Amino acid sequence: MINLKKDGLVIITILILIFIFYFKAIDYFFVGEEFDVLYGFEITGIKDTLKHFYKPVGSLNGGDFSYRPLWNIVFCLIYYSPFKFNPIAYRIITFLLHFSNVLLIYYIIKKIFDFKYAALISILYTIHPITIEPVLWWNASADLFWQFFFLCAFYFHIQNEDYKSYNYFLVSLFLILALLSKENGILFLGFASIFDFVYFKRDNLLKKLKKIIKRNVHIFLIICIYFIFRLFIFDHFGSYGSAPKYDIKLITIVVLRRLRVCLFYALKFYKLELASEQIFIIYIILFIFLFLIFIYFYKKIIKIIDLKFLLLNFLFFIYFILPTSNICTSLRTSDIIIGARFMYFPLIFMLIILIYLIFKINCIKIRTTILIVLFIFWGYKNYYCVSLFKDAADFGLRRWNNIIKFLKEEPNMEKEEIYKKILAIEEGFEHKSSYSGQTAFLFEQQFYLIKNVILKNNYNKN
Repeated sequence: MINLKKDGLVIITILILIFIFYFKAIDYFFVGEEFDVLYGFEITGIKDTLKHFYKPVGSLNGGDFSYRPLWNIVFCLIYYSPFKFNPIAYRIITFLLHFSNVLLIYYIIKKIFDFKYAALISILYTIHPITIEPVLWWNASADLFWQFFFLCAFYFHIQNEDYKSYNYFLVSLFLILALLSKENGILFLGFASIFDFVYFKRDNLLKKLKKIIKRNVHIFLIICIYFIFRLFIFDHFGSYGSAPKYDIKLITIVVLRRLRVCLFYALKFYKLELASEQIFIIYIILFIFLFLIFIYFYKKIIKIIDLKFLLLNFLFFIYFILPTSNICTSLRTSDIIIGARFMYFPLIFMLIILIYLIFKINCIKIRTTILIVLFIFWGYKNYYCVSLFKDAADFGLRRWNNIIKFLKEEPNMEKEEIYKKILAIEEGFEHKSSYSGQTAFLFEQQFYLIKNVILKNNYNKN
C-alpha cells in the first residue's frame, strides 16, 4: 500500500542524493569506448537501425559478441537527433533509469519486507560506488536497461497472486524488453521460480509446485523462444567468445572479490602482483576472518537470525554474478575486471543481507553508527569514482579538441602525423582512470567522427 508521506520522503531523499552525487557529471564529455559506439552508429546509418533486432550489435561495428537491440536503438536514435554529440542527452537516459531502478527496489522490498528495510536499502543503493560505472558511462548502461525491465517484470510477478491475465501480460512484456536489453534477462525464470518456492512455504510440496508452474509457464515459454532466436542469430549463446572457460578457482576468486567490492569497493591487492593461488588463499583467509567476526558478534542472538534467509540472498548474489564471472583476461588480480556494472543488480542482495544483520543488533546507537559510517564511506568512494570519471572525460575532451585544432590548421594532415602530435602533447600526462581511452584504436574512431561528421558538417557538439 502506498503511503504518500513515507514514500514521498524516500523519493525526495533519493532525488536529492542523485542530484548531489551524480548531477555534476551530467555534462562530462564522452569516455573510452563511447567513441567506438558513436562511430558504430555513424557507419551503420539510421536506415539500418531496425537491423539490430535480428543482427548482433557487434556485427554492425566489426565485432560479434552481444545482442542488445533495445539499448542500441535508444542511443542510436539520440545520435541521429540534434543532440548527436551532446553527452547530456545520453546521460539523461541513464540518470532516469537509475532513479527508476532505485524506486522499483524500494517498492519491491517494501512489499516483501517493510518500510525501514526498503528505505535504507534504496538510499544506500543510490549512492553506492558500484552504480557509478553504469550510470555515468552510458556505454555500460545496458545493465540499467535490463534491470529496469527485469524489476518491472518481477514487481508484477509478485502482484500476480490471483493469476490475473493483465499481470501475466505485463510480466511477459517487461521480460521480453529485459531480454532485448541484455542477455541477463534469462535469469528471471530461475529467480522467479525460487522466490515462489520460498514465498509459498505454507503449502505442501505438490500444491507449491502446481502454483510455481502456473505462475511461471509463460516465462518458461518466452525464455525458450529467446534461446531459439539467439541460436538462430549467433549459432551459439555466448556473449563474449574470447572469454576463458569457467572453472571453480576462477569463479571462487571473482565471487569473493566482488563480495569484497560490494562492501569496501576499491581496496585493491593488484599492486602486489600476486599469483592467482596467493590471491585465492588471501580471500579464503579474509572470508574466514569475517565469518569469525560474525559469529563473535552474533553468538548471543544467533537463534533469532534466519540463516536460511541469509543463505538464500547470498545464493541469489552468486546466481546473478555467475554469468559474468569469466569476463577477465587471466587469473592475476591486475587483469580481473572489477566490472562494477556487472554487480549493479547483485548489489541488491548484499545490501539486503547487510541491513538485515545490522537490524539484528539490539543497541540502537551501534546500529545508527554503522549505518552512518557506511553512508559516509560509500559516499566518499562515490565522490572519488566520479572524480576519476571526470579525469577520463577531461582527457577525452582535450584529445578531441586537439584533433579538431590540428585538422582545422591543416585539413590534409595525415592521420598518423596527427596521432604523433597527440602523443607528444599527452606525454607525461598522468591520469587516474582506466576509462581515459589512450589507445590508437579509439583515436581512429575520434579522428573519423571529427573529420567526417564534425568538420564536414560544421557540427557543434553543444
